[in-house]
Amino acid sequence: MKRIVAFLMMILSVVIIAGCSNETATTNTTHTSIFTDPEIITKAMADLREMPELKGKDLKLFQDVTVSDIDGEGNVIDLDVLKPDTTDKVDHYTYINGKWTGPEPVQLTGDGNMDDNIMPIKSIDFSKVTQIYKIADEKAKAIEQGQVNKSVIYEFDVDAHMYRAHIHIEGAREKYTGIFDANGNLLMMRKD
Repeated sequence: MKRIVAFLMMILSVVIIAGCSNETATTNTTHTSIFTDPEIITKAMADLREMPELKGKDLKLFQDVTVSDIDGEGNVIDLDVLKPDTTDKVDHYTYINGKWTGPEPVQLTGDGNMDDNIMPIKSIDFSKVTQIYKIADEKAKAIEQGQVNKSVIYEFDVDAHMYRAHIHIEGAREKYTGIFDANGNLLMMRKD
């Protein structure tokens, strides 16, 4: 009888230990948002600059940049870069699952001047994405059923030749757009 009890205790111990190790494995795979951990975007942008075709080059962004935390996909950055050592070719890069994909050629339309549509990558302080989200989240807490859209869009204003970051907040009775400069400073909280 003592052997049966000891054997059952051993099996129970193995089951408990195995269950705990599976729980630990699940816990370690939790998602960290690009909007709450500034290290994610800092590392992502450093990794972009280290890609073989971009390393050591003076990078210029072409038009809009989107930074998102998409349910089911995770942290995503979409941007277009003027292909180094060219004046009229643009490549698309996507950051997803902790890695950059690209370059993918971008088909350009229109007859605008390329210099009017590009800015140095350093013109955006990407480390401020968490600050932008935090300000939007505070506004969301102040409105009924407020939710922040987990997407910051750096819109390029061709006329002003500058970036402005936009983030949207939706509530039960009202919507807002937070508009920031490229350094993360709040310019206005506009009611839509």
